[in-house]
Amino acid sequence: MENKLYNYLGERIYKYLSSGMTYREIANKYYYRDLNKFLSELHRVMTGLRAQNRRHLLYLAYENNLIT
Repeated sequence: MENKLYNYLGERIYKYLSSGMTYREIANKYYYRDLNKFLSELHRVMTGLRAQNRRHLLYLAYENNLIT
């Protein structure tokens, strides 16, 4: 499971998600001009990991020590 978490997104994005940033703010950090591109990428990650929502994705990240 840990390898999948590393493969899908960089470690920074889990920290951004856990800090309470909005999707638009995170997209701006990654230089996405279009919010939909970021959301589609995040959706791909969540379906690949079978995460049901943002909270579940963060739980998987905490469980695998990606966020301290």
